[in-house]
Amino acid sequence: SYHQGLQTQVTTSTGMVPGTQVEDGLGGRTSPVSATSSRSSCGSPTPSDSSSQNAAVTSQALAAAAAMKREETAKLTASLSNYYNEKLIGHVLGWQADLVEKQAGKLWEESMVNGSEQCSKISVQLKRARSQVRIAEIQSTIHEQRIMSSEEQRQEIENLKTPSSFLPS
Repeated sequence: SYHQGLQTQVTTSTGMVPGTQVEDGLGGRTSPVSATSSRSSCGSPTPSDSSSQNAAVTSQALAAAAAMKREETAKLTASLSNYYNEKLIGHVLGWQADLVEKQAGKLWEESMVNGSEQCSKISVQLKRARSQVRIAEIQSTIHEQRIMSSEEQRQEIENLKTPSSFLPS
């Protein structure tokens, strides 16, 4: 049933069963092209064609081809055929690694965006804190200058109020 499923997937993706030949009408010679491709013209795609359908068919065909290649590899290698047991590897057959890789890529990109956003927020907060410290330093300096100016004015006023300045000498 597994092999029939693969054959069905390949049939739906290519339009023909693997190993079948299509006659081209030239003296009984056959061509390994599918019936659908021999009927189609090189014109614009029909409305039923879409990139999503093509992508789904292509991924199914690639998965089927990879599974068939793995099985052929196991059948072709006589020294490893003793160790090959489909029951033991059945849980890993048919994994859709492309989807997992795509999801991992999305998650990685999302984590990078989130990390970058957090770094930006922290950078802005740090700049704001530095600005506040600088404002506090400036205000402190201005306050100290006012105090010093007030002290100078007080001393000048006290010097003017001294009794010796009012008395004739």
